[in-house]
Amino acid sequence: MQNHRDYVDLATDEWPGGSATVSFLAVYSSGHALIVHDQAHNSEVRKLLKLVETRWDLTLEREYVQLEDIANARRDGLAGRRGDADRGMQASILDLIEAAHNLKSSDIHIGVDEKITTVSMRVDGLLKPHTTWTADFGLRLLGASYAMADIANKSYSPARFLSARLAPRQGRDDWNFPAGLEAVRMQFNPKAFGQNYAVLRLLDTIQNHTTLEQLGYEEDQLPTLRNFARRYKGLCIISGPTGSGKSTSVCTLLMRQRETEAAEGRARSCFTIEDPPERRLPGAQQLVVPNTDTDEARHGAFADTIKAALRSDPEILLIGEIRDQITALLTLQASMTGHQVYSTLHCSTAHAIPMRLIDLGADPTIILSGDELQVAVAQILAAKLCPHCKVPLRDDHNNPDLKLLLRAIPQGGFVAGKGCSECRNTGVKGRTVLAEVIRTDADYLSVLKDKGIFAAREFTRARGEPSIEDIAIRKAARGDISCNVLPEIMDLSTLANPIVALAEAG
Repeated sequence: MQNHRDYVDLATDEWPGGSATVSFLAVYSSGHALIVHDQAHNSEVRKLLKLVETRWDLTLEREYVQLEDIANARRDGLAGRRGDADRGMQASILDLIEAAHNLKSSDIHIGVDEKITTVSMRVDGLLKPHTTWTADFGLRLLGASYAMADIANKSYSPARFLSARLAPRQGRDDWNFPAGLEAVRMQFNPKAFGQNYAVLRLLDTIQNHTTLEQLGYEEDQLPTLRNFARRYKGLCIISGPTGSGKSTSVCTLLMRQRETEAAEGRARSCFTIEDPPERRLPGAQQLVVPNTDTDEARHGAFADTIKAALRSDPEILLIGEIRDQITALLTLQASMTGHQVYSTLHCSTAHAIPMRLIDLGADPTIILSGDELQVAVAQILAAKLCPHCKVPLRDDHNNPDLKLLLRAIPQGGFVAGKGCSECRNTGVKGRTVLAEVIRTDADYLSVLKDKGIFAAREFTRARGEPSIEDIAIRKAARGDISCNVLPEIMDLSTLANPIVALAEAG
């Protein structure tokens, strides 16, 4: 075991071969060197080792390891040499995360400009200023947070687009998150003029008792999801924009399914492929995508991990995201070879999912004439009204916007009040899912193929599968969300007739 304080950061100097060659080595002033085993005969690596020996006037003892071991050695070595100053920085990071968690914030935004760092937090869907720091402090905090990560692509550089996950490692880290927080997903973005912007997404633990209803799914949407959960093969895709809770929904759905199967004595083998893994799924084999030096290699490693899972006797697969043609085809292959598959996709509506798969290179015959895609879901998030201070929507004959709202909800609804102590004077408290859940059966696919998305949408509504817009009206009528949210979701002037049936509170 090497002394972390002997670690030498080669990245702080210029060497032949550049940063790519340096990333294959971990060198210690004590005379020990870790080298990626499959780079042992790389001429640039051998040249670099000779130069190090010449500069330091010593002979390095070589040990050949995996690339992941090099990344860990760098992380541990840098952490071991930081001392009290960086331990204080680590405390600042954890304090910031704890403050965000206490506010029930979903994301922390850190913007480093030329002279100042601004910190904002997204609470109940609204981005609000939190604090400011000096630019130097912000830069050091971003670097330190990346060094703390348990999963990261490469060494930190403020000039690179980088992603990482931060979670305490048992037996290695002497810190922890507040109860209920599982991990933090981090994205680091360089901006013009040497500035930086980072977003830290807080991933709460999915509790054993969390249900789809608690997330915001409606009672009449659950049978479709429960019926799929009992199938031995097929594909269920949940779509939505970034930050819409797709991962939370698919993990909750899978956890409840595995809980039911265990109670029935038919627990099936389950593998997950996520990049990076976000939350713990009890009983699932959560595979880690290997670290790589480029985004292109990262995509290839993700595909290789899916292939490895398919060779591991799975019955259920969770593929974190369909991101390109390779993952789209592998996801379909997994379903076609007799597996039950869950995945997510960036798509605006559930009805667009089949066409998006075709855009990514899937065979249209398989998508539109087969039975592989069985359930298509789309969701967004909306702020929930504070039940303690919400106020009724009032008719104002001089306000045309209110007339449209009252046309959509004839029986009236609610809007945010002035705020109270229960909602920190915001008028909203928490967020809820607005979703559409579609059975992509033969009848539906026939309409979609012959008549297009608009006809398919009316077809599903007619058979009792409400759209996101219908769910929004329903929840506004119940007072779950503000009526003022509706114009953000739909054009109210297009409503030919009030949707009374769908607006009734369940």
